[in-house]
Amino acid sequence: MIHGKLFFYQIPFVNSIDFKGNVLNKRCGYILQLSDTNGHFSWGEIAPLPGFSQETLAQAKSQIIKLLEQGITSSTSKKHLYPSVQFALSCALQKIPLCSKSTSKIPVIPLLQGDILSQLAQYKALGFPSSIKIKVGRASMEQDTRLFNSLTQLNTQVQIRCDANQAWSASQASLFFSHISRQHLYYIEEPTPKHTLNLTLAHTYKIALALDETLQDASFIYQTNPQIKALILKPTLIGSLRNIKKWVHIAQKEDLHISFSSSFESSVALQHIRYLAEQIPLMHPISLGVDTLKYFQKAPLTQALNLKHEIQHLECVWTND
Repeated sequence: MIHGKLFFYQIPFVNSIDFKGNVLNKRCGYILQLSDTNGHFSWGEIAPLPGFSQETLAQAKSQIIKLLEQGITSSTSKKHLYPSVQFALSCALQKIPLCSKSTSKIPVIPLLQGDILSQLAQYKALGFPSSIKIKVGRASMEQDTRLFNSLTQLNTQVQIRCDANQAWSASQASLFFSHISRQHLYYIEEPTPKHTLNLTLAHTYKIALALDETLQDASFIYQTNPQIKALILKPTLIGSLRNIKKWVHIAQKEDLHISFSSSFESSVALQHIRYLAEQIPLMHPISLGVDTLKYFQKAPLTQALNLKHEIQHLECVWTND
């Protein structure tokens, strides 16, 4: 028999963050803990992200508790679960480890956040890295273009990954591409909500695209296109490990860059995301977009160390022990 516990956490942000109109000052989620008859523990994190996840945290909690009450086994079907629940349950059932240290050589791409001055200061403090990621589409177009071009002036070799989160119209995207030094744009994620429009814009401005939200659409069928350069895999939003493996296979077949990325989860999910990325042979271009813990205030689950101990001190909201 598998025993289960569900723990609740909330971690405050250093500064509030806007997620598609959802301004959050803290991140909330649940840690699922399973233990088998041999006393071996395993964990998974349930953390839907407002503005991006199809389910709410309350819906996810209700679903996992119902499963726990029915009794979870290694053969429990995950097919019709919410992505956040599906990911957590898969990690726990497959006993994906909580590694305290990683010897992986997979590069972590720094993420800059905040106003222009703070992002430029972050970039300088990092030592002017050659690869960085910025969010666009949240500030004004003038601010976005000024930030991009200011970074290229600080480092003439920098390659910038932009993430628009489908925030722009066609005219806004065109304006951005027209006013930046496009040779420094490594790729842009989802400039508008329409995939076909993004392909047209990429062809017109001779830029590369990365697919993110598009991959979370169950009806999307990938078709080869020279403008597509990368797939952004966010395991907690995709949910199914089978689907994650499917996208990895497509990326390898199409010679696309793969980025395993977080969605501002705790260190529990980040450790699992790292583990999944490390299973891919390094002969394929791969990076990690997990540079998000720095935006949390110091609190439990914000470091890779002592996670197993810290989980036990969280609020337990369900148990069958």
